[in-house]
Amino acid sequence: MNWIYFIYFWKMKKIALFDVCFTIYNCNTTAEFFKFIKNKYNIRYYLFIIFNKLCLLFKLYNFFDKRRFIFLKWLNKKDLEIYLKKYYKDVLINKINIKILEKIKYYKKKNFEIYLISASFDLIISKIASELNIKHFYWTELIMNKWIINWLILNDLLINGKKELILNNIKDINYDKSVAFSDSENDLYQWRSIKNRFLVINWKIKIYE
Repeated sequence: MNWIYFIYFWKMKKIALFDVCFTIYNCNTTAEFFKFIKNKYNIRYYLFIIFNKLCLLFKLYNFFDKRRFIFLKWLNKKDLEIYLKKYYKDVLINKINIKILEKIKYYKKKNFEIYLISASFDLIISKIASELNIKHFYWTELIMNKWIINWLILNDLLINGKKELILNNIKDINYDKSVAFSDSENDLYQWRSIKNRFLVINWKIKIYE
């Protein structure tokens, strides 16, 4: 019987969860992307900024969250993918948190499964995952057809509790050995089943208790 328990715990996997915005990168990756494409879509960008400011002014946080991608509506998917390549090279690389990047490399060497978890939209996170050579990621998924992006959200990770539910999709987690990194205490609370959690503030990493 002891051997069965030994084999079971031996097979349990160690995971490392990483939030993206203000954790791996010192920015909101969606807002920065809007800023990056403003030369081509400047009207959309300024409408996004005005919309954001008005929602903050009138404390319409949920209203903004549910509609934050509306200015992507009807944009050509191929065009956005081209811009995302430039965006990563020209913007995100310069905003990367080197300490977190080193942590990702360290846990890869230690055979942890690395997960990116972000409320940013899917095209951005898939590009980041590709560049960082990370196979597992969860994002806010937008409804889109082959060519055109819709602003409607199919799965929104900004909704409170959604990031906690992600752990239900990952099987055989060794919670005592796994780790999680985020700038958000709410994220770390949602991942409270993971023993080793770290709060990232202003490029610094602190143990979260």
